Amino acid sequence: MKVGLIVAGQYLHDAPAEVRGREMVEQVRLARDLGFDSVWVTHHYLIEFQTFQPIPLLARFAAEAGDMELGTAIYVLPLQHPVEVAENFATLDALTGGRLIFGVAQGYRDVEFQSLGVPRKERAPRFEEGLELITRLWTGDEVTFAGQFYQVDRVRISMPPVRKPRPPIWIGATEDAAIVRAARLGDAWMVGPRVTLPALRKQLGVYREALRREGRSVEREYPMFREVVLAPTTAEAQAAATRNLRTKYEAYARWRYSDLTFDDLVRDAFIVGDAETCVRTLTRYRDDAGMTHLLARVQTPGVSQADALRGIRALGERGIPALRR
Repeated sequence: MKVGLIVAGQYLHDAPAEVRGREMVEQVRLARDLGFDSVWVTHHYLIEFQTFQPIPLLARFAAEAGDMELGTAIYVLPLQHPVEVAENFATLDALTGGRLIFGVAQGYRDVEFQSLGVPRKERAPRFEEGLELITRLWTGDEVTFAGQFYQVDRVRISMPPVRKPRPPIWIGATEDAAIVRAARLGDAWMVGPRVTLPALRKQLGVYREALRREGRSVEREYPMFREVVLAPTTAEAQAAATRNLRTKYEAYARWRYSDLTFDDLVRDAFIVGDAETCVRTLTRYRDDAGMTHLLARVQTPGVSQADALRGIRALGERGIPALRR
């Protein structure tokens, strides 16, 4: 199993943004030195936390990332015009030396759609149409496209991506219909942080059956986004999870992202415990569910830099060697 670090990019308003920027760069450097495979950022607008946007953040990280891949987990595609997205992420792919992974989803927060003038009811067709146009811009010489929302006439992207034929497209989804769409349109389904292990087993069946119907191989990357809390003892880890993750997941509840209780998520979705317990849980995801790439977030708003670095180091020194065996 590969291991990637999700750099939170979201903080309480308790320190200047430039301080947080330096802290995130420190985290990327540590992950690089510990042998992490990838580094990731998230994407939201107009939230209550101090929030860094993904494109400039990944560009900054590219200078520190070494051989790690860099990606979005995820980028809310319907909020932006696909021509702009195609150009910006092709530039990122160049800056990362062809190591970009384009993680996308349709989004869900009302305030983002309302504030950017995009009807929320159009998010699914805009997502599909935008992804088709981006793919064609990345892989075609000249593109003419006449869709319901986007139209271009004999255009060519100014700088195609470095990676050929294009950067991998990983699609975040939590509902069955969206998972079927991920099978049809993407290179991987990115499992979100609120998908519990029992639900994952069922939804993997939905995903793999959809791949077979599309005539696509089930042999591919299986990435999962997980909250990871490691501590010297499981009791300490559980206390830290309650203390550190509740603020973020109360925000998720307000955004209507998750209808599960916090205790449900701690028990069935988060990776919480001492190093041995966490490795045992992750090994089960790898061996029983076939997951191939862990995207681990060790910091949420309110977690100190010292604790974040401690979590990265524990995962790198204890988790990565065990998961690669």
